[in-house]
Amino acid sequence: MGKYPGYVTRASFHLAYLKAMLIERSHRYTKQRPGVVIEPSYVEALRARCARTEHLPSFRHLLAAFEAAGDAGRVMTRTRAAR
Repeated sequence: MGKYPGYVTRASFHLAYLKAMLIERSHRYTKQRPGVVIEPSYVEALRARCARTEHLPSFRHLLAAFEAAGDAGRVMTRTRAAR
């Protein structure tokens, strides 16, 4: 996704997109209360989407970096425990 008109940065567009997508599914997101996006099932769904599509190339790189470091499983555990 690129930067869309009306947004100052690409990051501001992505944040608005994430919030809108989650509202459609009756969830909310704030940086202080990330909610569903830190659930292992959410991240696993993203991982599965990367495996079956060409979507989310930057997330695919992040997963590859975790796997190369041997941290893919531990990242999920730490994320859940941090809540």
